[in-house]
Amino acid sequence: MKKYLLLFFGAFSAFLLIALSSPKLKAQTITSTIGSAVGCVGDTITIPVSVNMTAGTSVSAISMAIGFDSTKLECLGGPQNLISSLQTGSLSNCAVVPGVGKQVRFVWTSPNLNPISINSQIFELKFKVLVGGSHIIDWDLTPGQCEYANQFGQVIPNSAWLFGTVSCNSSPINVSLGSANGCSGDTLSIPVSILNANNIGAISLALNYNPNSTTFLGVTGIDPMISTLIASTNNFGGFNQIRASWAEVTPVNLNGVAFYIRVIVNNNDNLSFDLTNTGNTEISDPLGNPYTNVTYAGTNTSVTASTTNTTNATACSTYVWSVNNQSYSASGTYTFRSGCHQEILNLTISAQPPAPTGLACYETATFNTTSCSWDISGTQP
Repeated sequence: MKKYLLLFFGAFSAFLLIALSSPKLKAQTITSTIGSAVGCVGDTITIPVSVNMTAGTSVSAISMAIGFDSTKLECLGGPQNLISSLQTGSLSNCAVVPGVGKQVRFVWTSPNLNPISINSQIFELKFKVLVGGSHIIDWDLTPGQCEYANQFGQVIPNSAWLFGTVSCNSSPINVSLGSANGCSGDTLSIPVSILNANNIGAISLALNYNPNSTTFLGVTGIDPMISTLIASTNNFGGFNQIRASWAEVTPVNLNGVAFYIRVIVNNNDNLSFDLTNTGNTEISDPLGNPYTNVTYAGTNTSVTASTTNTTNATACSTYVWSVNNQSYSASGTYTFRSGCHQEILNLTISAQPPAPTGLACYETATFNTTSCSWDISGTQP
């Protein structure tokens, strides 16, 4: 079969070189697309291959050579589920091509060279995922390998060949919220961690919360790899949610705190990811395919009611606050917090009056810190 298929490629090339009197080719466009898939090591995944032609475009011969890394993907036979219009006159297989490596090859010549137009999936490829990571399935664009020809044997120009990927994380991606413990009225920064995430092209997170218990302020500490991440809050279809999203053409790898959610906590709340509505909470590859091996873990905020006690005090010169055993010599408001309880001291320090003058020789002046005055003692002899 291998030799026959290679000979058929040679016949196809000869067909393209047939010199026939033909009109000049008009502008045409054919887009050939290898699809993408997401899976885990050991999974069997299906890759669609589709062809779309602009109006007025038709072909009488097709040649395709599709390459992949056979150390990472194992092809399970040649093209499968071939569309009916290509079943007669086609040959295909998955085999080692000398000097190139393992490829999937497909050729088709129309019976009697009658042209056809295609705008659909033409077949599927099946692979077994051998290792984790992102693996490209691409066209071999060496001249003569991937081409379309019309009934006159002319190669049709303006063909676009789009590659696909197989994305496989060897370990599940883990998305989780950190602990959130505080006192009512506190501002907290809750970490959002994304672990074991490779080849990430888009992030969409929707977090359910109670706005009466939690006030959303924004996000901070965004990982530079996803610096364009945006976040907002609103009522979406009856659900109060905090939403964060990011997408870029160039994929990134994440394995740590992706960003922090800043909130004011007023009462206990349950912050949970929306896993009910499709598309709201997803981690996707660069082609927009959501990863399936992802775990999501929210968090419960634990909020203790804040209490306050206020003390008004007046002292002369200095004051020792029994709450913290600190000495104060200036008027002002001082605070001391322990857990969710706060003590407030409103302190007034009275100025010490000057010492009395004109005392008799038997009199002594002693300053009284309680009354903030001078006591005069002594008895006349």
